[in-house]
Amino acid sequence: MKLKPNPQPATAAQTAAALDEDAGDADTGALRRIYCRLYDRCLDAAIKKNWAGFTCGACPIEDSLSPVEQRQQAHTISEALVRAAEGAR
Repeated sequence: MKLKPNPQPATAAQTAAALDEDAGDADTGALRRIYCRLYDRCLDAAIKKNWAGFTCGACPIEDSLSPVEQRQQAHTISEALVRAAEGAR
């Protein structure tokens, strides 16, 4: 069975709460599960639909990356952010 992305548009309140460093999952509606294996596909779907934000809160899929995969993903993202910052100088 192939898993299908299931993002939902985020409300303005969820998006605002997500930007608040002190907000918890209850405030953001579990806005995004960044370590889900489908995260990149959901992000692509939201971009194609021109959503300002999306939430994973209603998604039943719980297919998270392993801790090793999470560290690899975090490292890749960190490197991309460093390159972007260096390019902006």
